Amino acid sequence: MNKERKGLRETDTLRSRIQRQTLRDELGKTEWNGFLTLLFHRHLPLEVGHKLIHKWDGMVSRRMVGRRFNKSKNHGKRMVYFGCSGLDGNRHLHTHLLVKVPNETKIMGFRGVCEESFTRVVGKGEVYFSSNEKDYFDKTDRENIVSYTTLTRHLGLDDTGLLDTSSIVISNNYEMKM
Repeated sequence: MNKERKGLRETDTLRSRIQRQTLRDELGKTEWNGFLTLLFHRHLPLEVGHKLIHKWDGMVSRRMVGRRFNKSKNHGKRMVYFGCSGLDGNRHLHTHLLVKVPNETKIMGFRGVCEESFTRVVGKGEVYFSSNEKDYFDKTDRENIVSYTTLTRHLGLDDTGLLDTSSIVISNNYEMKM
């Protein structure tokens, strides 16, 4: 029986590796041009944090696109995101977000809207923007931020050994190119 369990656990590990690589491959097809860390500075359940992120997305979208931001014709004008949430050492919720902002959006204005909207939604929360000296993400940078976001410590395994998708938060207008 012990050998069976060990073999099953090794299979689960292999399955989770395949899942993680498939997810990374799919995420790599999107030209992410931003990488944010949303810091909530308090303990919140994942579901509550994800609802706050969707509310924040609505506020940002309304400021950037206008009141009809949720219409399908405006989806291309909104930011798109994929993220993984987790708890830090103090058990405070934080989320790493891969973000794609439309080309016509001014990044500095976008930063201000993101920060202001997040503070309004979360209170004492904070938005950390990761950047590099080039001020843009090339293919290698995108591969690195996708890999970082999907590390085991950000996207863990459930009891069956598969990816724990409860930590994933995705914008409503994101379409994977599967």
